[in-house]
Amino acid sequence: MSPDERDRLVRVEAGYEHLAGKVEGMDKKLDELLQAAAMGRGAWWLLLKLGGLAVAFVTAAVWVWDRLQKFLGH
Repeated sequence: MSPDERDRLVRVEAGYEHLAGKVEGMDKKLDELLQAAAMGRGAWWLLLKLGGLAVAFVTAAVWVWDRLQKFLGH
């Protein structure tokens, strides 16, 4: 192996180590994001259920109001 080839190999190995470190950092950040998403999933479903109940309640109230208006002749 010539000195030029050895220098090139050393640069490639240094670049590989640098990229490997960056990928490892990205993996840690991705794991943290996935954990945060998993924690928020329960709250998300709770909000969806509460929203569905609110829509059902408002719809029922509007239906009752409409029936009362028709019954009273307004």
